[in-house]
Amino acid sequence: MKQQVSRGTFLVFVAATTTSLCCVAFLLFSLLSAGPGFYNGRECRMTYSQYQFLPLNVPNAHPGSNYRLLKFTDKRDPRHQHFYPISGGLIENYETQTNPNVKKGRPGRELKFEDNWCLLSREKLKANNSTYENWKGVPYPNRGHPVLYVHGHWGSFSQARSIGAHGTRWVGPYTKSKSDAQIYDSLQTGRDMHNGLLPHESSFVLSEDHFVEQVSKDHLAGFVMDVYSLDFNGEGAALHHSTLLRQADFFAKSIEALATGCDVSREGGITIVAHSIGAWVVRLALRMHPHLESNGLVRNVVTLASPHLVIPYAVDSSVHEMTSRLNRNEDNQDVAVVSISGGLRDELIPPEVCPVPSSSGLASKSYLATVISGSASNQQSQFGMDHRAIVWCYDLLGEVRKAIFAMVVGSNLGLDSQQRMNIVDRHEEEMASNGYVKTSMTQLASLSNLNSLLKLSIASGLIHSLILERLGISSRHAMSTAGVTCIGLIAIPGMITLVSTLRILGAKCEVHECNLLLGSVYILAQLATLANYTIIYALCPISSWLLNTKKQFPVEQIGTVSMQFVQLYFTLLVFLCAACQVFGAFAGKKVSAIDAAMPLCFLALVMLASKQLIAALCDAMHAQLIDVNRTYILVLLLSFVKVIFGKVLYACLLIFPRGQGEMLEVTGNTFVASGIYEELVISSLAHVIPVVAATVTLEILKIRTRRFFQVQGNRSDEDDMKTAAATRLIKRGPHTAVYIVTIVLAAWYTWRVFVNHVGEDVICPLLSCIMAVRTLSTSNSLSLEAVGVLQSIVTNDLELHSDGPKCCKNE
Repeated sequence: MKQQVSRGTFLVFVAATTTSLCCVAFLLFSLLSAGPGFYNGRECRMTYSQYQFLPLNVPNAHPGSNYRLLKFTDKRDPRHQHFYPISGGLIENYETQTNPNVKKGRPGRELKFEDNWCLLSREKLKANNSTYENWKGVPYPNRGHPVLYVHGHWGSFSQARSIGAHGTRWVGPYTKSKSDAQIYDSLQTGRDMHNGLLPHESSFVLSEDHFVEQVSKDHLAGFVMDVYSLDFNGEGAALHHSTLLRQADFFAKSIEALATGCDVSREGGITIVAHSIGAWVVRLALRMHPHLESNGLVRNVVTLASPHLVIPYAVDSSVHEMTSRLNRNEDNQDVAVVSISGGLRDELIPPEVCPVPSSSGLASKSYLATVISGSASNQQSQFGMDHRAIVWCYDLLGEVRKAIFAMVVGSNLGLDSQQRMNIVDRHEEEMASNGYVKTSMTQLASLSNLNSLLKLSIASGLIHSLILERLGISSRHAMSTAGVTCIGLIAIPGMITLVSTLRILGAKCEVHECNLLLGSVYILAQLATLANYTIIYALCPISSWLLNTKKQFPVEQIGTVSMQFVQLYFTLLVFLCAACQVFGAFAGKKVSAIDAAMPLCFLALVMLASKQLIAALCDAMHAQLIDVNRTYILVLLLSFVKVIFGKVLYACLLIFPRGQGEMLEVTGNTFVASGIYEELVISSLAHVIPVVAATVTLEILKIRTRRFFQVQGNRSDEDDMKTAAATRLIKRGPHTAVYIVTIVLAAWYTWRVFVNHVGEDVICPLLSCIMAVRTLSTSNSLSLEAVGVLQSIVTNDLELHSDGPKCCKNE
């Protein structure tokens, strides 16, 4: 019998090791080969420009905001040359980027309305509003159609230089050819140049079926766009909803500034080109400020690689809640949205999440960049283009310019949003089948799987704790750690893949994981399980060994040291509040310690909880019960990071006067129901405090166990009695209820991974309660001494007696 068990264990070990190695090898091969190799040799030509960005003043912007509105200009464009001495070297330009040794110009200033940065003619200024009579004339007042570029998560305003070059029609290298001379003359004199507002007598040739052939043929060549860009200082908008709110508010104020400075009419409006998460900034602004749509300021939007259904790599629940609300808008808006995805080649945004849902109230159409750019160059790539290339690809942006022209002319002729989408439609083609293996490799190479790995790691940790409970503790023949690990490497990914299969059969799914192939799901689940096992069975023991010293810390000083830590901790907190008060007074801003106290207290609690979790994780040993506790602690740590990360950034924002002022402005909108501090209070009560309570409970049990082993003399008979009592308690211990609750929690969370983002935050307090109940259930029926013996027996670590005075032998 023993020989059969050993042979079976060996076979399980071989199967688990082989499966894991194959999955890791396939993942590494995907990461290495899903780059240029999948581009099929087709190079995307880069759009060239000699760019200079001019800073513009936004009158109603928050005074402490670090956001900016900029105007793209080309050094070869004669219309803006007189602005360069005014703006100086305030913003990066072509020379400073290509040659770092070039000195930047003298400090300049922001251009204001009276500088006529939109290049309106003096006659038009006088005809529209007499207050503009004092505006300075410009040498060549020929305005193009205003286009505002909104960059995405951790993006840059300088990405607008490519679409800006297409706006001036000057997209090639600077050579004094005949075509360049014609473009220069057109921009200088306004001859054969227009901003899309065609005369209405052209309407008789309009037909939705033949619009491109009839209208574009005659007027597209003269269409000029003046491109503006927003600078969000490289902020990541997908980290917390507060960033989205502040960026959307600045976007609305920038639109108002452009509408005033460019005398924007309802017929043309301002066209938006948004990249990645910038599309959510636009959509949120349209909801927060409905006058942007009702007054015709924003009617046409083009999004590049934007995840309209769901943001795959967003971790914080507030982002998912906000995007879900925007996708459930019941009011129809006269806004046309053209969504272009990069395809499978996009390493951040999968193409399946780029279509705009019909429930959003927007008229929209989604396209693959491979189809659009391929139609222009008579070449098509199977896998598309990456997330960055989509903003500078020459062929694609040429088609984007045509789409903008069609929508602007359609707006000028009074077409509604759906009619404008009809004339833009290029009859989207389906992507050809690329094969299961290649598609799976491309999916695995996507960085959008990072959030999926985090969620799958939490799910695999919960399932692993159940396997330990059943096979490692509760069964009559307890398995070794290696056996439990091998079974987990096979069973856990299989269970997760089974849940994914059930989801495909009929469950409504709104998350990125719904679009993954089952093979991709299995490999990601295998990787998540391996990561958990590496932490539990490798990093934790190594960390404990490195942190452990031969000289044991005196147990009598534990309470004293803890009290000193608490005193130091809260003294530092008071010091931070006082420093914030002094900083506010020095900066001339109205801020008090009370305003900063709530975010500082929240950050203090988060640091305390993180310290407790890491200490508890590193303090766990090698035995079976500790394996379960260690797994719970690891899962709790992962879920705690997932829940708290965005809130921490939000709390850091509210410490300073500028952040408080900006949030007071945006939270006054009816779209946001809660105040600026309610989220931190709720998160403290629901997430941080339960984690602190659970880890403190573990700490108390550890201290009581250590005190028991400080026993003097020979007490072997009494120890035998306590051992028998502890053994009886193990047999009738209240593990069944906790086991059932853990099963329900693991099944519920694993199902939620493949359904939607609702309820993910619940796992943190529930798991904290389970840990506290498990800890208290092993100690509430015994004396202090019996608790120590119980801990020693269940962990199979009786050698702890050797670290202290001998209790079982005469010395």
